[in-house]
Amino acid sequence: MDLRDRVFGSKLAAICETQLGENNIFTINVLGADNAGINAGDEVRIRVFKSDNQQPLRKRKSKAFTTTVLPASMAPEGMQDGPAVMMNNNIVSSMELSEGDTFLYIAVPADKLPSPSSGPVRKATQDSMAAVQDRPRDTDEFAFDDARMAVTGQVTIKSEARKALNVGQGDEVEVEVQGPDGSVTDIFRIGSGNRINLGSEQQDAVGIPKGEQGDVSVVVRIP
Repeated sequence: MDLRDRVFGSKLAAICETQLGENNIFTINVLGADNAGINAGDEVRIRVFKSDNQQPLRKRKSKAFTTTVLPASMAPEGMQDGPAVMMNNNIVSSMELSEGDTFLYIAVPADKLPSPSSGPVRKATQDSMAAVQDRPRDTDEFAFDDARMAVTGQVTIKSEARKALNVGQGDEVEVEVQGPDGSVTDIFRIGSGNRINLGSEQQDAVGIPKGEQGDVSVVVRIP
């Protein structure tokens, strides 16, 4: 499967199907790597997708990470030819992948993407309604301790977090809320007033019963 010319054009990215090898290593398709200029030692940005033909690509579960292409000597024997990269354990676990599983990926050389520090690029990208995962940003995770859960279960995503992650009202993010007696992690949509809303069971789980307010710590991540 190769969607380069239909999606990104032949000189930007490698978009292919592959299998996860031992030590969480997989190879980038040779033709795609050649077209995109991906070589050993290069920094690449990769998004992996579940291999599910029942869902369009944009709706499949996916995760993104940045890594460096490994030397050819580190590629396990028996793998397909092409630049080898390693997926970290957190991504592998989140995507529920095991050695030998097939998945899709997009690999883009880091130097072919806009800098996250470019304000005009960030604004133009967000204004164009780009997918949350595809926007330039300063970080993929932002934590803060000085948060307050309202009696309605609402927690405000502070402006520093929204700016660093390049997200805003209407976007879906992964949020971990730590309270006095526990924590919950879920995907929330940022609503009006830049707030997320925890349900009554989630409020109980963090140790702040419904109808009460309290201090919480928050970690916001790009899903």
